[in-house]
Amino acid sequence: MAWLGIYQNAEVNIFFLSIAFFLSNFSVYLFSSVSENRHWRKRQNVSRHFLNSDMEEYLFSDEELSHLKFIGENSPIRIWYEYIQYVFEYKDFHFILEVKLAEKVCQQSETQLHFAMKTEVKFIEEKFVVQNGSELLSENEKISEIEIYRTKLYFAKHRKINENYYLSDSGQINPKKGLPTNIEIEKVIIVDAGIGIKLENKRILNLFINDNDEDFTSNDSKYREGNFYEELSSKYQFIALN
Repeated sequence: MAWLGIYQNAEVNIFFLSIAFFLSNFSVYLFSSVSENRHWRKRQNVSRHFLNSDMEEYLFSDEELSHLKFIGENSPIRIWYEYIQYVFEYKDFHFILEVKLAEKVCQQSETQLHFAMKTEVKFIEEKFVVQNGSELLSENEKISEIEIYRTKLYFAKHRKINENYYLSDSGQINPKKGLPTNIEIEKVIIVDAGIGIKLENKRILNLFINDNDEDFTSNDSKYREGNFYEELSSKYQFIALN
């Protein structure tokens, strides 16, 4: 504190020493507050990670996205429907969009097994052979756009209504929307549930899993063709394929 030597007045020296003492203690307090705040944020992040630890994602892979992009840029000769799959037919090969099991869900509160379903896109290096149950959806129609239909499945703890009856609050929601807060959710799974195809003649084919079903049949009579964006937006996110 040599710079204080120029002051001869003791009261002045005491004043400046008091300021130095205050600044020293303020630095300790500031450092302590920052450290405590960092520690709180760290604990908060750990808590947030724990809350999201039961969420899984089953989305189209890069290879599958590449298949979809090829279909969008090179319209197939025909599009077929076969209950558990849609077929995109080309001259010497074809692609399929099929329903697959994403995950078996055994909830902590129950012994009953539940299933989360997803869709997969596969390239088949063989000429497509029409089956007896094959249904033609489109022929020589140009595709203008493909969208991914993504959904968030949640599995909630069942509520006992009486001795022999339980009520399930499980369901699905648009991944951009928040989960219900009035039920006890034990598992969350985000899946790519299918695709939508817009044709140049304005037709829209909705080729997706409806209500986490094990095949496409429940979608057949309700949503397979037409514009249902407003009705389906509460459950599905529509993502344009770039």
